[in-house]
Amino acid sequence: MTDGTDSVVFAAGTNTVTNYPPVRGQWGPNIAGVRQSQLGGRGPYADVEEDLSCNIRNTTAALCWQNLDTLTRLLDKAERWWLRNEPISPVLLKYAAQGSTIHSNATPMQAIVLGRASENELNGVDLPSNVNDAGMLFEIYGVKVKCLRRGAWTGTIDASATSGSAASATVFTRTFTTHPVNSPVDVVIGGFTGATTPTIQSGLLMVGSASGDINVYEGETMAGGVYTSVADAANLARGGSVLRYTPAGTTNVASSSQALSISINGPIAVYAAVRNNSATTTFQVRAVIQAFGGAATTPPCLVDTSSTLPRLMLIGIVNVTGASGLQVQVQASAASGTLDIDYLIVVNLRNETVAVIAHDAIDCSTFSAGAFTLQAVYNPVTDQYPVLKAVSGGGAVAIATYRGALPLLTTADTLYALWTATNSNYWRFTNVSNAIVNVTLQATRYRSFLSPQ
Repeated sequence: MTDGTDSVVFAAGTNTVTNYPPVRGQWGPNIAGVRQSQLGGRGPYADVEEDLSCNIRNTTAALCWQNLDTLTRLLDKAERWWLRNEPISPVLLKYAAQGSTIHSNATPMQAIVLGRASENELNGVDLPSNVNDAGMLFEIYGVKVKCLRRGAWTGTIDASATSGSAASATVFTRTFTTHPVNSPVDVVIGGFTGATTPTIQSGLLMVGSASGDINVYEGETMAGGVYTSVADAANLARGGSVLRYTPAGTTNVASSSQALSISINGPIAVYAAVRNNSATTTFQVRAVIQAFGGAATTPPCLVDTSSTLPRLMLIGIVNVTGASGLQVQVQASAASGTLDIDYLIVVNLRNETVAVIAHDAIDCSTFSAGAFTLQAVYNPVTDQYPVLKAVSGGGAVAIATYRGALPLLTTADTLYALWTATNSNYWRFTNVSNAIVNVTLQATRYRSFLSPQ
């Protein structure tokens, strides 16, 4: 147990007796269960209590008392870091199982200690009634250490290379080695510079762990009837054209159907890049998912008249089995104006490894002219909570406000990620010269372990 300054070594694994030898047969690491709370913030596994019995010894009574003070001070520091957010280092419990081929004293499993875990939360170190014998024996027998730690142990950290660049609304992939336990993953989107992109416009960051989790479909593929394909390369439409709905009345009208590239099951979210070209007519948009047993339709999503610029919207969420097709329904408030859809994103929200983070605009105008990145990060052995932020090469940071569940998680060998945003009258994110910004993806996974490995 250490914070980098104070350390308590219970067992060194080198056939030597430490100053805090554990009582034989009195401790084994507890195994965390799934966190019951539906709120994000610290990963998928519940915090666990550890109850470890040890003896405290040294060559003099004074040194013995100092060892006891070090142990109690570490638990005090753990609580101050966790409960009071004091600017100190976290306390880590480090563990390497005997005979492990994965972890060792040099590369142990680690978990942040969150403080005391006794019944009254007042005493994390239980002393025996004969503690004063340490003045003669230089040893305190049967000390009980009760602490709360993060449920998942963190082991090896896997950092991927940076991907090639592509325009926004592209699904990137990064590959890791196999690890089946749900683990936090950092996602870093590059391609920004202080000189050319002083503001990251509000956007969407999507992450999945299977090829069917995030799929993008061009709106113009659903043209037919009053839905037409209209060229809009001037505004950097993703496929060069958009789907345009021109209302002939105020009834609900369906587009043609677009086959999904893969059959998916469970909760499905549909996002769209839309533009209301009217200052007076509003439109209610529904997504229709064809699936086994019939179609499922989202509640109407209002595209109001607050802007005639492209914007990203959540159209709705449905829960289906065997989803195979997609179409939209639009109802206008008047037989005037038009509504454009550039592309739709279908996200299979099947488990917690699939996430959508909606962030607000991030002002990076104070950054230097050089490169900076957008980061969704959470290191489980250093960070109190996850954060979404822009970080410059010089170290300047701009914290982003967002909606969605961080930290991002993965269990797969391949991470799928997409970042997208609009900018002014352009369907995709552009720089100050109105050129498309090509972005990159880099990912770092923190391998989680629930049991000794």
